[in-house]
Amino acid sequence: MKPDPHPQRLKITLEIEQICSELESAWQTQQPLPLEQLLSRIEEDYRPALLFELLLLEFHYRQADSDRLEIADYYKRFPQHEVVINQAWEKLFGPIEPTAGDQPATHQPQAIQARYSKQSLHRQGGIGRIWIAHDSNLDRLVALKDLQPQYTEDPAARERFIREAQITGKLDHPNIVPVYQLRHGSDVTEPFYTMRLVAGKTLRELIGDHHQDLNRRDQVNLLNILNTVCQAVAYAHSQGVIHRDLKPQNIVVGEFGEIFVLDWGLAKLIDTATVMTDEPPISPLATSNETNPVGKTVVGARIGTPAYMAPEQAAGATDEIGFTTDVYGLGSILFEILTGQPPYQGDDAIDVMQEIQHEPTPTARDRNAAVPPALDAICSQAMSKDPSQRYASALDLKNELQSWLADEPVDSYLDPWWARCSRWTRHHRRLINTAALLMLLAALGLGIGNGLLNRAHQRTQEQKKTAEADFRRARSVIEGLSLNINSLEAQQLSGFKPLQRQLTQQLLDFYLYFLEQHRDEPAYRADIADVHYQLGVLATSLETLDAASLHYENSLKVLLQLVKDEPRHKPHRRKLSECYNGLGTLSQASGDLMAAEKNYLQASQLAEKLASEPPASDRDHQLQMTVLNNLATLYMIRGNATEAISCFQKILLPPEEGKPAVARTTLAAHLNLSVLYRTTGKLSEASSCLEKASQILDQLRKDRFNPEFLHDQQLAWYISQTNLEISLGHWEAARKTSAAGVQAAEVLVASHPGEVKYEVSLAQLHLNATAIWNSIGNFQKASDSAQKAILILHRLRDKDPGNLKYQTDLARGLHNLAEAERRLQHRETALRTIQLAIQEKQRIVDQSPEDKYRHLLLSSRIVYADLMRDAKQYVPALEQYRDIYGTARELVEKNRDELAYQFTLSTVAHSLGQMEKENKEWDAAKKHYHEALKLRKQLSARNPQQVKLILDTSITQYNLGNLHQVQAQLQPAIVLYQESYATLLKVPEAQRQRAEVQKQLVNCHWAIAETSHSLKQFSVALKHWDEAIQLTRDDKFLAFLRTERQKTASQVPKKE
Repeated sequence: MKPDPHPQRLKITLEIEQICSELESAWQTQQPLPLEQLLSRIEEDYRPALLFELLLLEFHYRQADSDRLEIADYYKRFPQHEVVINQAWEKLFGPIEPTAGDQPATHQPQAIQARYSKQSLHRQGGIGRIWIAHDSNLDRLVALKDLQPQYTEDPAARERFIREAQITGKLDHPNIVPVYQLRHGSDVTEPFYTMRLVAGKTLRELIGDHHQDLNRRDQVNLLNILNTVCQAVAYAHSQGVIHRDLKPQNIVVGEFGEIFVLDWGLAKLIDTATVMTDEPPISPLATSNETNPVGKTVVGARIGTPAYMAPEQAAGATDEIGFTTDVYGLGSILFEILTGQPPYQGDDAIDVMQEIQHEPTPTARDRNAAVPPALDAICSQAMSKDPSQRYASALDLKNELQSWLADEPVDSYLDPWWARCSRWTRHHRRLINTAALLMLLAALGLGIGNGLLNRAHQRTQEQKKTAEADFRRARSVIEGLSLNINSLEAQQLSGFKPLQRQLTQQLLDFYLYFLEQHRDEPAYRADIADVHYQLGVLATSLETLDAASLHYENSLKVLLQLVKDEPRHKPHRRKLSECYNGLGTLSQASGDLMAAEKNYLQASQLAEKLASEPPASDRDHQLQMTVLNNLATLYMIRGNATEAISCFQKILLPPEEGKPAVARTTLAAHLNLSVLYRTTGKLSEASSCLEKASQILDQLRKDRFNPEFLHDQQLAWYISQTNLEISLGHWEAARKTSAAGVQAAEVLVASHPGEVKYEVSLAQLHLNATAIWNSIGNFQKASDSAQKAILILHRLRDKDPGNLKYQTDLARGLHNLAEAERRLQHRETALRTIQLAIQEKQRIVDQSPEDKYRHLLLSSRIVYADLMRDAKQYVPALEQYRDIYGTARELVEKNRDELAYQFTLSTVAHSLGQMEKENKEWDAAKKHYHEALKLRKQLSARNPQQVKLILDTSITQYNLGNLHQVQAQLQPAIVLYQESYATLLKVPEAQRQRAEVQKQLVNCHWAIAETSHSLKQFSVALKHWDEAIQLTRDDKFLAFLRTERQKTASQVPKKE
């Protein structure tokens, strides 16, 4: 295969996506861009693909705006792209049917109002109402906002309403609700616009919940929400937009933590050169005779919600309103978070606004003495009456809050000396503990050194015993220190690695000193073994693997002799097990998997025996589970699923009375087991494991377990559950699980910037979504999900080029994108994308020529061959299939138990049979069809719940029947058709409505009917014609079937 001549393919794909986004944004703000201008921004070779996407968008929005469309207009504008224009038109409106007189096709869309049906009133604001509405075009719920009846004839209200939609549409930010469509104009009596429907609680409700049941965790969560709001407001300011009505009611938090700033109806747009004047007042507040609610938005000369207004707003000084006005609003929200009340309260809005202007600003500690002084200071600075004394920007306020949350000093408040000392102690607790221990070590080391040097001069047994006891106590302290600085918690401390390496090196020096002093003393054999073991642990943490291996081996020699001399001594056997486990970890890290297995097995046998001997300690049980987990993971890497399952099952055995179950280990075991069961076809067992994992996660949440661990495991659960539902063919369930997982991962990525593991999980969930959308048949969404995954993985791969996981996931993303493009009939772009996937996978194989990576490469080569077949390039396609087939057979023969390899061989054998049938190579085609059928039957028998395998088996039987039919071998043909139909009946009833199953059922009935007719079995033929007619939804094909049925009916002898 020739290399891809366009290595910038990914870049072009992203450019097309960007240009389409610009056009969509322009239409949403009623300022469409000329397509010619957009086309000129991309290379000529890629313009047809870009034009197709742009036409789909323009046709959609023009028909949504009740604009009459004429295809002839586009023929004139783009004469060289008539085919592309026709394809886009037919995709959106159906086949082109010329009007009378062979005039070009037109499309007069229905009125836009017919597209949306209001279902219920969601909420009501100052001049507008928000409805929950159904969008019939896209079959989804949206939020539809219109004017309250009393404002529909008010020109100023209409102008403000339209500006709100346009300003909100201008703001493209994940925490600002996107506008879908605006409808207005002189011919529209009731203007409205639609946007994303946001479900969840307002910040006001969450604040109320918090002050009902006070706890610090809820307050931290509320402050993090406010941080996100600050970022959204800062983005709006960067676009020249001031909100002017920030309050807790205008912030909504979704079920999965997504945060949105709503209601930009009072927003003000500031130009870079001049400030735009406010709109004419609507029912000015100053002339109102009614009492105005303090907590509701008012419009007029003074704009905003009185309880949260900045002084310049309350004074109606529009020329003084700027970005710091929103900072005041954010400070007011902070005030309510801290106190449970808005800053100002009263029965009349005018009185409140007078108070805002002329009375001192209240402080949070005035209302709630428990508010921390630093937070009170932040709040007071944000709400300063003088705008110049407030934080200069929303980001400055966000940074102050972030400092407080991180237990760092803030600029607006100077802590007393004792508080600063306390903070430093909290931040450096581990360092303080370490320093104290090191000082103790120094003191003890000096004493020990002197004691050891003078030991020859000690005359009494009592003095000798005292010296040895002192030394052992010092070693005990050092070992505790070693465990602490190399613990999992220490590894997760930001910036701790340099200090850890420094302290580890000092520990190494101590242990080496000990060895030098006691190397040849028999009484210290156990100590020497233990010290070598500790040196192995420390060298491993420093990644000096050769030194670690040497120390483990030295420890092992001494321990083996000790166990031989004292076979019932448990501490010696425990240390021996730990030593074998350490050696196994080293062997695995160096790639010697055989040696790793041997060492893990030795460690496992010892640990199992220790755990079974009474009295067994928690340490014995933990050691056994750790070794089993390491061994099971090794088996997974080596592809030995049976042994891995056995190890994980041992971990999950119920503990005996009084022995604690280790939740972390059992949760990981359930998740890993679910993967093994799924990949070996045991889908019910996989489902059971994931259900138990979900229960453990729920319990750990109730127990307030480590949040980071829970986030990691929850994402792992989403990925495993989605993969299981994909394997089961439960596409709707998979779609919902995938969507929930993507939302959870997006929240974590946003709240943990730079945390790579969350980006990796998000990319995997997007890849799963791609597979789901491809299977459901929504290929555009599949393409979108694949591109999102590719963007993440491309960035990660560029940062860490040697990371095989990033490379394989990126290749998988490109593969899935090519599949979607192929289904969208974008064959040229699909061909380029699959070439990129092949190049990525070839690099992986060159780097690591393992069978699993060679198999990964085959999947993309199959799609490449499929694309050549689609393009009717039969000769090169056949050569590709034959080459792939040879590699696939080799992989299956080397890996007899690997189901994925068998599946790939069945796929390529089937495709090869199809190509040979086209070439009229009948015998070769039969051979490969039969091979594919045998493999598919075996796979289906081992995985009876997988609908795809049932369907694939039926399709091979059907195609084999077609092969016999074209050779006029009708009897074997009808037998195969009947077998194909019988196979389909194995699909569970609930899954038979799937489009691909229905299509195959129709094909079977049609083939049986047609062949039965040829065999003069007319009653059988009539029965299957009727079945096919009943299942068919396509009008043209339905007419064909009825005509064929009539032919058969005419052959049935009439009864006398």
